[in-house]
Amino acid sequence: MYLSERAALVSASTIRLERDALKPITRHIGSLFIGRIMPETLTSYVAARKSEGIGPRTINMEIGVLRKILKRWKLWGALSEHYKALPEPKDIGRALSPSEESRLFAVASSRPEWTVAFCASLIAANTTAGGCELRNLRLKDVELSTRTLFVKVGKNRFRVRAIPLNQTATWAVTRLLERAALLGSVSPEHYLLPKRISGELHDPSQPARSRFSN
Repeated sequence: MYLSERAALVSASTIRLERDALKPITRHIGSLFIGRIMPETLTSYVAARKSEGIGPRTINMEIGVLRKILKRWKLWGALSEHYKALPEPKDIGRALSPSEESRLFAVASSRPEWTVAFCASLIAANTTAGGCELRNLRLKDVELSTRTLFVKVGKNRFRVRAIPLNQTATWAVTRLLERAALLGSVSPEHYLLPKRISGELHDPSQPARSRFSN
C-alpha cells in the first residue's frame, strides 16, 4: 500500500530504491504486523544487518523507509524516542588528479565491453550529471542539436534541469545513442542505457542497473 501511494508522488527510481530497501526489512521482520514492531525489533534488525557486513548508511536508508511506513499509519511516534540513526562516515573522498583521471579513461576505453562505463565516466567528468541521473535518461531527454541533457531534479519528476554538453560529453552521448539504437531503444520513452536481461537481450523500457555494463 505504501509503495502504491508513493508511486503517484515520486519518481520511478525512488520507488526502486525504496523497494530494494524493503527487501531486507521483509526478510528479517516481514512476518510481524507493523503494530508489533518495538524498539528492540529495530535494535535486533540493525545488529543482524551489521553482522551481514552492511554499512551504517545503507542500514539508515532501510530503517528510513520503514520509518515512513510507520509514520504513514501513525506508529512511529512511540518508537522515535528509543531509536537513533547510526552515525555515518563523514569523509567524502577527493577529486581525481589529472593523471589519475587520464589513467581511468585510458583503462576504461581499452576494452569494448567497458564502453558504457567509459562513456558514462566521460559524461560525468564533463558535466554535472550523476550516475543515477544518467541511468534514468530517456531518449527524449537527449537533445544533440543543442548539446543538452534534461534530467529530473531530485524526487520531483516535474522539475527538470538542463545540462550543457561540451565536445567530449557530446561525443560520449552520441556513442551511447548509437549503442541504444542497436539494443532496441527507438522510442522517445526508451532508456539511453537499457537494462540487460541476459546475454545480448536488453529491455529498452527499463533503465540499466546501478552498475553500468554492456
